[in-house]
Amino acid sequence: MFGIWQLWNPCAASEQVLAAVRDIGIDLGSLRKAGIGIYAIVGLSMVLVIFQIGEGRRWARTLLLISFVCALVWGLGQGAASPWGYVADIPDFGLQIAALYLLYGPGRNWFTPVDHRTA
Repeated sequence: MFGIWQLWNPCAASEQVLAAVRDIGIDLGSLRKAGIGIYAIVGLSMVLVIFQIGEGRRWARTLLLISFVCALVWGLGQGAASPWGYVADIPDFGLQIAALYLLYGPGRNWFTPVDHRTA
């Protein structure tokens, strides 16, 4: 959600990027629409992954773990303008860690294949 907010209310660092984009000649309205469209696609794909986890698909659980690791590396690699930037990410990463713990800890039996053949 922060990314969508930042598209409408850019900070000082992104103002420099937007100024460079203006110099190139890209319409900022189109850029905002593209950004929102990308966020929508990512959000819908995560909904699909969550439904597939509910169906017991191991690949979806693994994809969620990979996406968490990528988001963590990206978030830490970007650097924050202030320590409060990292503090703002704590609830998001905390909830993801709790969900992954439940998926790989107590809930791992959900993903064990069951033989439905009757003897």
